[in-house]
Amino acid sequence: MGERKRARIAAVCGAGIATCTWIANVLNNKLTERGFDVTVVPMKIMELTPESARDLDLIVCATKLEDRYGCPVIEALSILTGVGIDDVIDQIVAVLAE
Repeated sequence: MGERKRARIAAVCGAGIATCTWIANVLNNKLTERGFDVTVVPMKIMELTPESARDLDLIVCATKLEDRYGCPVIEALSILTGVGIDDVIDQIVAVLAE
């Protein structure tokens, strides 16, 4: 069996408590099921800077973010609503597989 792809992801929301923790848990479960070894860090938007994003492979956020962090940014409202979640997970997997 091949080595699992490792990824470090920030799950970002405004306050850095409930929403990003929910996103982090869902990402951890869904991506582990798809063969990824992920570290998902819940983070509030005020903590996210280009410097703090240096070690990230991906940023997944509850709202729109500017693409100024030096890594891909994916809006993931569907992770909160459940509507279209598989499409967003597919998009995340495609980014991480690059």
